[in-house]
Amino acid sequence: MQFWRSVLSALKASDIVVEVLDARLPELSRSPDIEGIALRYNKPILYVVNKSDLVSRDVLENLKHELGDDRCVFVSGKNNLGMKMLKERLMIWGKRLEINEPRICFVGYPNVGKSSVINALGKRARAKVSPVAGTTKGLQ
Repeated sequence: MQFWRSVLSALKASDIVVEVLDARLPELSRSPDIEGIALRYNKPILYVVNKSDLVSRDVLENLKHELGDDRCVFVSGKNNLGMKMLKERLMIWGKRLEINEPRICFVGYPNVGKSSVINALGKRARAKVSPVAGTTKGLQ
């Protein structure tokens, strides 16, 4: 119950929701519950497909078609790939919302790479990173 209260609070306070997906298992790493809540709060969802360097170009093209070209960005948090595109996309979405400094909520299943993406965006270790699921629990 505490988990959902935290999620609801973070989603309400955000301007943009970033759902981090694992490129190797994108459908299994999506959360219909969180997506539904974000849509109810009228929050735009940007899909960040992490670990994109571990799958073929064909897989990425299919995902782009499925998720929407303007709604997804392919990155590798560990290898710092795609971060410029992600920053640009977030700034564009912020401008569309007429917000200079949008509040962004990163959501996703354990071990999809949320912390790695956040650290790569910030160009420093802001969140703990570990191959062990549940290393960073709760709000960061």
